[in-house]
Amino acid sequence: MTSTEVWAPQVKTFEWWMLANFAVGAGYSAFVSLLIPPFVKEIRGDASAAGVVMAIIALGALLGPALGTFADKYSAHRPLLVLGVGGMALAFVMLAISAESTELFAIDAIVMGVSIAAVSAVGPVFIVGARLTRARTAVRTSSS
Repeated sequence: MTSTEVWAPQVKTFEWWMLANFAVGAGYSAFVSLLIPPFVKEIRGDASAAGVVMAIIALGALLGPALGTFADKYSAHRPLLVLGVGGMALAFVMLAISAESTELFAIDAIVMGVSIAAVSAVGPVFIVGARLTRARTAVRTSSS
């Protein structure tokens, strides 16, 4: 290499685990926003019940900053992402079996809200951080 050439690190733009963030986004957009309100309304026969369930899910977003702080403090980004995706899957299963119980609807909404908050707080930061770490390492290596 001559002194005018600059070495640019090769950074992968896609990794398979990034599909988890896509799956959560698709699951939230398609299932939570579009299918849960009509499902709850059909089961309960009342549109206000669907509103209450969606409000409880939305309240889970209040935990996003606390979950993000926890992940940063303890370097628990990957476990929190996995728990968030698993929690959403569990919430969808709970939704399927909670048709006759108002209490299960409430518990399901809490699990769904907290899971969405976990993935929303950690997922994008984790993906961007994974790329930056490699690029910083490559730049430090090339400048020495």
